[in-house]
Amino acid sequence: MSHPTLRSLVGGLGRDLQPVSGFTATDAAVSAVHVSELPDPTGFLSGGELLLTTGLALPKSVAGCETYVARLVRSGVAGLGFGVGPVHDTVPAVLVRACRGAGLPLLVVPAQTPFLAISRAYWHAIAREGEQVLLDQLAYQRALVDAATSEDPTGAVLRTLATAADGWSAVLAPDGRVERAHPQTARERAQPLADDIAQMASGPRTASLISGERHVVLLPLTAEGRAFGFLAVGADHRISPGERRTVVTAASLLGLVESRAAATRRSSASARTGVAALLDLGMVDAAARLGAVVGAPPVPAHVRVLALRSVAVEAAVGLVEQWCEQAHGAVADGERAWFAVPADWRAAAGLPRSLLALDPSVRASLSEPVRVTDLGGVRLRELDALDALDAGSVALDPVVPVSRAGVRAGLAGLLTADRPALVGAARAYLRHRGHWEAAARDLGVHRNTLRYRVDRVREITGLDLDDPDVAAHLWLALRDHTPD
Repeated sequence: MSHPTLRSLVGGLGRDLQPVSGFTATDAAVSAVHVSELPDPTGFLSGGELLLTTGLALPKSVAGCETYVARLVRSGVAGLGFGVGPVHDTVPAVLVRACRGAGLPLLVVPAQTPFLAISRAYWHAIAREGEQVLLDQLAYQRALVDAATSEDPTGAVLRTLATAADGWSAVLAPDGRVERAHPQTARERAQPLADDIAQMASGPRTASLISGERHVVLLPLTAEGRAFGFLAVGADHRISPGERRTVVTAASLLGLVESRAAATRRSSASARTGVAALLDLGMVDAAARLGAVVGAPPVPAHVRVLALRSVAVEAAVGLVEQWCEQAHGAVADGERAWFAVPADWRAAAGLPRSLLALDPSVRASLSEPVRVTDLGGVRLRELDALDALDAGSVALDPVVPVSRAGVRAGLAGLLTADRPALVGAARAYLRHRGHWEAAARDLGVHRNTLRYRVDRVREITGLDLDDPDVAAHLWLALRDHTPD
């Protein structure tokens, strides 16, 4: 909450408080109104006060007044208010000279105005400011509730938060990747927070920190007893307690949004599991009819079977469903799951990396294309084959074979997007053979910024930059586009 200033107090009090001739009421914030007739009141000052005095103990000499004023300046008072009448009929010239020399604002309180009137005006201003802050907070709380019930709740909540904090906001994944941000330029501001998130894993679960020259509040996002990410809000000013309460409310609402989304995903997963079970039994027509009723993806004529084993199988299933929204799948037992993926599916690369980040001991494989009517036998074979794989083996061959033409087509999509920073990130990443630190130094950016840009390259091109064949073709294509 902001405090009244000397200028606002003078404006509100009119003739009851005016600058002495030659002085102006500044925009210095006033922390309190204090009355003292002590020759040295500094022991009772903490800074920012408007000090009121009648000059009862004011030194009469020039040197004495200069010493008195110098003490006040060192104490950080916002200004000196001199009440005429009881002791002095006018403001002493030696005091005027001392204040002018020290740059201390000097104001006069007329004889008919009690100091109590100044104090009351100050506290009334504080009360009005507090009421306005509460009204603003209430308005933002209501806006957040409306945002959380909109068609795009996460985006709407982030927009409301950025406005409330006069800054930016972002949702980050548990590993620190930026998932959503407002405005879009906030993505690169939020990327360096990945290091702070890593430290929070073994420390406090909330943080108020300074990133660059920006103040940031970082809160965990939880739903149904599990953490699913972090909410970050940043501004160029120190985030106030009221703004922080608004952030806490937003985090709670996003948790409710995630709980609702999780329930929807469970319902959808149940429907897909039913379709997968019918496909496994060879009942393709029945599976197609059930899928149409429950809104599941259509059943393709040809599929690939993706099988996996993981100690975090439920989370792994979620990653696969994000990778391929058209997949039908089921959990075979406590640690194994399988999916029917359209044979021509070509999604953004990155599933192996995501699975290994979730569970370093994961095993996964992807079959050759088969007719959907043959799915049952292939499913049994792929699940049994998991036992022969080493821990950490993710044998997911690209659905579309890597070719020079395919890589150049992916690069064309990147060039069409007109994102020179992403092209530069791809070049640096390939030049340094996937070494993040060296590539980031080459570009002069934070390594998390580079990670974000490389992930965007993967999303736009659909290429896995860690695949040696893809890397070779892409490097040559980039050299043809912009000679190194």
